[in-house]
Amino acid sequence: ARELAMHRFDLASAPPIRWTLFALGGDRHALVRVWHHILGDALSGRALNDDLARAYAAACVGASVALPALPVDYLSYSVRLARELDGPEARMRLEDCRERLAGAPTLALPTDFRRPATWSFRGDLVRGRLAPDAAAALRTVGRDAGVSSYVTLLAAYAALLSRLSGDTDLVIGVPVAARPLPELAEVVGFFANTVACRVDLGGAPSTHEALGRAEAATRAAIEAQQVPFERLVDALGLPRDASRNPLFQVAFGTRKRAMGDLDLAGCEVRREELGLGHGRFDLTLTLLDGGDGIEMYWGYCTDLFERATIERMARQYATLV
Repeated sequence: ARELAMHRFDLASAPPIRWTLFALGGDRHALVRVWHHILGDALSGRALNDDLARAYAAACVGASVALPALPVDYLSYSVRLARELDGPEARMRLEDCRERLAGAPTLALPTDFRRPATWSFRGDLVRGRLAPDAAAALRTVGRDAGVSSYVTLLAAYAALLSRLSGDTDLVIGVPVAARPLPELAEVVGFFANTVACRVDLGGAPSTHEALGRAEAATRAAIEAQQVPFERLVDALGLPRDASRNPLFQVAFGTRKRAMGDLDLAGCEVRREELGLGHGRFDLTLTLLDGGDGIEMYWGYCTDLFERATIERMARQYATLV
């Protein structure tokens, strides 16, 4: 499975998707699903799962597959978006982003190892869990401040990064769906973007004030979700550095349920994380809210950090929560 997952795609000669079924004996099978990011994003994975479930259910009873028609396809939307990106509204959004992010500093997060001259993308993952009562209490604090659970958990992450680095001006990468129209929800394609959320923790703000600042920063970042990242980097005139990601080196995200849930008629399906050891950023915190608690996934660059350091960060974040 790991060999299949790591095998490169030749986009000029083969489809950007590769599924392989292993027969493990008896009634047990393993389905390895690999696709290039050019094909789609996390929401695309859910759409593919829904289509596969429909096709499997139909095959079980010998019926033909009837997939629902889409109100818009990815190609048509891409053509329209490309046209809009050359328009005055897109230029205005880009200028707003440039003003908001001008002079943003590079996070001075201490590392265990010297940063290599070229980014290797080698990474690992540390898992943890937030105490349910603490997470629930933090949500209550957020509601009292008029902000969402997402903003509350992001603010705690920003507070941790500020404590560890000594910086109070923080830029955090935040993944967004970038699907502004409801009819795009079921379309398979690469819509997702990672926006720059600039959080100001200067002046030792109170908890409620920090939450308010995080809320404003999140709103400003999400309003810019249609601005392509590469255009923003060019507009800011940031020098390209092969050793780090431009604009931000840390990221934060949440999910409501396990990405890629699959329901096959008559089958018991369990998702297995393969853990390919990739590190897109110096540090990425992803929180999975499964309803019975919040799981933490700390992705990190192994060129920069020892595992024990990230395990300590996870404990520190749980303490802050």
